[in-house]
Amino acid sequence: WGILCSLWAGVAGLFVIDALGAKRVAVAATLSMCVARLALIGARDRGGFEVAVLWLSPVTEGLLSPVYMVSLKRLTSEKDRAMAFSLLYAFFNIGGGLADLAIDALRHWHRADPPGFQHSFGSL
Repeated sequence: WGILCSLWAGVAGLFVIDALGAKRVAVAATLSMCVARLALIGARDRGGFEVAVLWLSPVTEGLLSPVYMVSLKRLTSEKDRAMAFSLLYAFFNIGGGLADLAIDALRHWHRADPPGFQHSFGSL
């Protein structure tokens, strides 16, 4: 999944930002991320789950990553740029850690096995 995000960020994301602009890509990718999350929530079979996890989420997150970098470079002064990038990565890590805790809590609260998760990705 991480490799898929990196491929989209490194290859497609930068070209799309140059062609459409950072603001348009940010809005489109954020809306697409909402669709990806809704698809993940609404997955009722293995195919729907795999599309959400292996296609929709990596594409949208891969498109958002370069937008953050371009925006930080454009919106910060040279003096503050290092701190801004440090805060960006700190918040990425905090968000990732909190998301893992929230996902585990919600998964155990809702149901033990989302549709096809163990079949697609193995047991945890």
